[in-house]
Amino acid sequence: VPAMQLPFGRARALESQVDAFLDLVAQGVLVMQEAVRAYIAGEIEEFEDRFERISDLESQADDVSRSVETALYTWSLLPESRGDVLQILEETDSIIDMAKGILGKFEVEMPEIPPEFRAGFLSLLDKSVAAADQLVVAVRAYFQDLNQVKDPLNKVYFYEGEADRAALKLKKAIFRSSELHLSHKAQLRYFADKLEQLSDLAEDVAAILGIATIKRSV
Repeated sequence: VPAMQLPFGRARALESQVDAFLDLVAQGVLVMQEAVRAYIAGEIEEFEDRFERISDLESQADDVSRSVETALYTWSLLPESRGDVLQILEETDSIIDMAKGILGKFEVEMPEIPPEFRAGFLSLLDKSVAAADQLVVAVRAYFQDLNQVKDPLNKVYFYEGEADRAALKLKKAIFRSSELHLSHKAQLRYFADKLEQLSDLAEDVAAILGIATIKRSV
């Protein structure tokens, strides 16, 4: 019997929908990472292409998430943990929403990132993305094998801490620069905050997932 304890055919259908949804979220996060990397490298056309791509992925993720929700209610699946499942899906969907939102902010403001801060931004980006990526792994495990949830959850917390440290280091460097106007420093700090928030959100969802996992294990 599949991990979610459902009638076999419906369980398979639900599992494949959830898998498709998580694939879209994971792709969205990676597309965001590539887009910010392209932006920092000055490859604005590449950035724009990926911004369009993430808009498509986010829209598809919303559609698949809604169809999973409909299936849960229509088939009266998982009545005992339906609330947790819906919350996990909704919160995971907010990861790709935030990834798209971050790119939207870059597209509107087009911040100038001085060369001396590029490595700091890339380091923060990679750690934040790693936290979100591990969250998707943990959510997938929740639906397939509860015993596999703990390891990626721990990695979410690890990378969130690493992202915090990278963000603090970057923001200190920005504000200690004698070259920049205060308005430019504030704008760069704002974008550092935005990248850091992705890992914070991953940590918040990890906490919800951890509790849901414990409830299903007892």
